[in-house]
Amino acid sequence: MTLPPQPLVSVALGVLATLAVLGLLHVGSSVFAPFAFALLLLALTAPIMAALEVRLGRVPAFIVTLVVTIVVVFLFASLALWAGRGIAGWITANIDRLAAAYRALDDALSDLNLRFDALLPDRFEARWILGPLTTTLSRLQSFGGFAILVLTFFALGLLEIGPMTRRLARIEARQPTLRLRAIVREIAGKIRFNLGLWAVVGLADATLCYLLFRLIGLDQPFAWAILIYVLNFIPFLGPLIVAVLLTAFAAAQFGNLGMVLLATGGTSLVNFVMGSYVQPLIAGRAIAISPILLLFSVLFWALIWGLAGAFLGVSMTIAILTICRATPALRWIADLFMDVGQPETGLRSDPAARDG
Repeated sequence: MTLPPQPLVSVALGVLATLAVLGLLHVGSSVFAPFAFALLLLALTAPIMAALEVRLGRVPAFIVTLVVTIVVVFLFASLALWAGRGIAGWITANIDRLAAAYRALDDALSDLNLRFDALLPDRFEARWILGPLTTTLSRLQSFGGFAILVLTFFALGLLEIGPMTRRLARIEARQPTLRLRAIVREIAGKIRFNLGLWAVVGLADATLCYLLFRLIGLDQPFAWAILIYVLNFIPFLGPLIVAVLLTAFAAAQFGNLGMVLLATGGTSLVNFVMGSYVQPLIAGRAIAISPILLLFSVLFWALIWGLAGAFLGVSMTIAILTICRATPALRWIADLFMDVGQPETGLRSDPAARDG
């Protein structure tokens, strides 16, 4: 019997192993997604913990970092939930106005001899809107178990930063070519920079949209601004969700095509300018990832872990590409999807700088 060529066997085994890992990540999403969130929080707070430890000692620094992180995450989640409930409550209370806007759209299309019967049903049904809203809000309100698991992993991770750093140093002493600490530092630094940039640009984006909403008289302007800010952390998909919801909301409130276009078009224009021009201008070439890969990463991790995966997708991609860039055999993947002209990081600087 003739055996298949060795390269073909290796490729087949690699594909099977990848599918097995992805299946495990999906099946174990209740554990892996909180663990990934905890790692994200560790990347954001590790420098704070290190700075406080020098001044206060290990235990006080741990307590302060943990409490501040819990407060910030709680406030962020509470504002997002408040905004979602406010908008959902308005839509629920004005569902008849939304049905009237739907009928007006159908009549306008009929007057223009434009029929989309295959796409638009004959009559509006409230469950189209209320069903997804109710499901989404119920999931957000029941994230207590998820949050507890995230904070448990995070607290244990804070305590492990020092011991883990020493273990990595011992491994590098035996195998100097690994440079594990440099890889971890680069991943954490890029994630902090990326999320910090999104936070600043997203705040400016939400502020401009809030001023637009106040100008045109849109109801719930502050809730919409918060929702825009939160969803801006999910590239492509977040602004799309905002545009769809805002279109329905504005149609129900104004019942006027011009005002709908002004609200949705103005918001989309602000999102586009901030996301496509201002944010890359500020970022320069520090985080230069292919837009196609960004969109794929959001959709792919959303498929694996749901809403949590959509939020984590870009950070996961940054980590994977950084590891590929540090691995000679996989560097071509990073060069394919990242700007190869970006400044070299500590992974390829002199050893003294890397180990410092």
